[in-house]
Amino acid sequence: MARDLYRTFYAQGKNDIFANIAGSEQRPMDAVLRLLTLYGITDQAAGLSEGQFSNIDVQALYDSLLEQGMASGVAALEAAQELEETDLADLESAIRGTGIARPCASIAICSRAHRITCGVYQPPVSARCRCDRQQCQTW
Repeated sequence: MARDLYRTFYAQGKNDIFANIAGSEQRPMDAVLRLLTLYGITDQAAGLSEGQFSNIDVQALYDSLLEQGMASGVAALEAAQELEETDLADLESAIRGTGIARPCASIAICSRAHRITCGVYQPPVSARCRCDRQQCQTW
């Protein structure tokens, strides 16, 4: 969902940073697709257009954040930060008790970096060193 939201914000001229972040969102999507294929799980996004989701909760969140972000460039950054916070909470939940800890942990690292990019959030210095571009690409 993040990739679609960020592509839309970029296309609407909200902020050039969204082009970069949308590009980095594609890597986790590709990794998850590899996992789905590996485990024989159907890709629920297959055949859907950008901005369309089979899960009604995901669709509702996307629609809400899109509406919020279309108000202004600052509102788009705030919506992006809210999305990254939601992603982090979901990923941290998924990491606990699953066999997909490494990809989820890597996605979480990238979400933390995007959260920093999109907002005023400043993590402690000890956390910042983990949010580098290399870790987003290693898995």
